[in-house]
Order: sequence, then structure tokens, then C-alpha cells
Amino acid sequence: MSDREQAVRFSSGGANPVELEGRLRLPNSDRYPAAIVCHPHPLYGGTMDNSVVVTIAQMLAARGIASLRFNFRGVGRSQGRFSGDAGETDDARGALAFLRAQRGVDQRQMYVIGYSFGAWVGLRCADDAEIAGVIAVAPPLLVLPHEGLLRDFAGRRCFIVADNDQFCPVENLLAFVATLSPPGEVKIVHGADHFLWGHEREVGELVAGFITDRGQ
Repeated sequence: MSDREQAVRFSSGGANPVELEGRLRLPNSDRYPAAIVCHPHPLYGGTMDNSVVVTIAQMLAARGIASLRFNFRGVGRSQGRFSGDAGETDDARGALAFLRAQRGVDQRQMYVIGYSFGAWVGLRCADDAEIAGVIAVAPPLLVLPHEGLLRDFAGRRCFIVADNDQFCPVENLLAFVATLSPPGEVKIVHGADHFLWGHEREVGELVAGFITDRGQ
């Protein structure tokens, strides 16, 4: 298969699964790392076509990393209704299961990537997912509960935040990361706020670089 994106549909996880839509991109190689990319808050216009999400997928492709960006339940052509927590976490688990089943995916190099609300969802599903690492871009620590996240997660973790993020101030993120064991990496995007307009490519390169720095 070429590394062009293709439209896919798959089932969420959980006791009451719904059908979700996504965009899958697989590299032209026999074995490769893979990552799901979770989008921002659905009630504030977040979709899998968000510019940060799309650019992250493009930068992953440039490094030979498979990606699946998808719409949470109730967004676009994904079935169901927004839940605000458990439902979207089940969606991420379903996306991971679907991506994991693709031929060529290196099961030891599965990652969860999320932006804003999607970062929070990614952190929530990390503890019980067999993944190599989680990358949280601008997790909204000021508005969503984060106590206990990653408590049982032993994989790699990376946090990317803008220096003027109004929902994830750098000092708050550093305080949260300090409670983790191991703490993980923090990368700061200068001259940007939570929406990262104009800095999408920089963010995408940081995300892809974190994954490939481990080596393939």
C-alpha cells in the first residue's frame, strides 16, 4: 500500500461500541512504527481535520510512521454522541486496536498522540494500553482533571506546549510532569498560544522526532 491516506471505518472499544470514521496512512515498507492522533474538543469545533492534527500525520508519514487520525463519536460521520470522557477514551482504544491490526505495524512501537482535549484522552487511555509511548500536545490542564494520569504507565512520554498557552501554562505542565515517574520530556514552542496557529509544522516535527529518536 502507498503512503497516501485512505478513508476507513472501524469500531470503538467499550461495552457499547459505535462506528467511527478515520484517515489511515501506511508507509511503503515492511515494518514501521504507528500512532493514532486524537483531535481537540468536539464541542469547540475539534475534528480530525484540525490543522495541527493533519500536519502531525503528514510529518509522521515523512518519517515512515503509520498514522490513524479519526473523528471521535458524534463528530463528522462517526456514530454516537459526545460523552466528554469514557466514550472518547473508548474511541481511542478502538483506534489503537484497528491500527495495531494493520499489516506491517511494529507492535513494540505503537504510540498515542493527542492535541488539546485529544491529549487528555490519550493520557487517559495510556495506562491500560500496550503502547510504547504517549505524546501530549497542549493538554488542557487548567480545565480538565489530570490527577493520577500516567500513574501506571511505564512507557515513554513527551509533552509539547506553547510558551503562551492559556489552557496549559508551562509552569502548570512542569509541575504535573514532576509528579510522574519517570517524568518524560517537555518541549516548548516559542511565540505561540494554545491554538498553535503558524506553528503546526514545528509541532509535527517535534512529535515525529520524538518517535524516531528511539530508532527503528
